[in-house]
Amino acid sequence: MDKEWNKDWTEEEETRAQKFAQSVVDRSMALPTVLLLESLRPLHFIGGQFLHFMAPISGLVISRWDLDQLGSFLEHRGAVPFVIDEIQRLEKEREAKKRQEKASQQRPEKTASSDTERKTR
Repeated sequence: MDKEWNKDWTEEEETRAQKFAQSVVDRSMALPTVLLLESLRPLHFIGGQFLHFMAPISGLVISRWDLDQLGSFLEHRGAVPFVIDEIQRLEKEREAKKRQEKASQQRPEKTASSDTERKTR
């Protein structure tokens, strides 16, 4: 983590938040989730309550029990920015990995086509 947070939550809650962030990124839902969390940032307590309210929809991403625990976690001051930063970090890692895989797949094709060109000359 780039930032040092004034954490008033437990390691278990932090692990659960990281698990949530990973599941969001795995489902390519980083942007809508960050937008939702950013809109709830000023009202972090209400944001946690809103997450409980959104349980039927959010249940697609995370189990009901984890969702309840995450809702309680988001009521802590500084928890919303922590989750947002975690989602953004994981999303950047995923994009970098994708670019690296794409670049490694393109390299053999270029060498194969250059070998073919050399043979035809």
